[in-house]
Amino acid sequence: MAKGGARPGAGRKAKAKIPAAASKRAAEEILDFLALQKNPHHADKNGIPCRCLNCRWRVLSDAMDLRLRFHVERALLDRVHGLPSQTIEHSGHVTLEQLVCGVEGE
Repeated sequence: MAKGGARPGAGRKAKAKIPAAASKRAAEEILDFLALQKNPHHADKNGIPCRCLNCRWRVLSDAMDLRLRFHVERALLDRVHGLPSQTIEHSGHVTLEQLVCGVEGE
């Protein structure tokens, strides 16, 4: 009689995650790589695919999920060109009070 237990490969598959935030220069290089080179680097001798930063971003940008592809491009473009400015709507007069070390002006 078979017993229950953990089985390799069982359970939900992990969602793809966007790599850690890249610097502006790195984001520019990644965007250039994605635009100019349509294929990731070749696998090594053991058949393991390339795991460089550019190829990891390539896998995410080629994902079937359109939402993930959108977020990948937005994250890179926001890093290179900066986030768009946000407008703040307010009504009336705005006053600023002087705070020193968390205590209102003395």
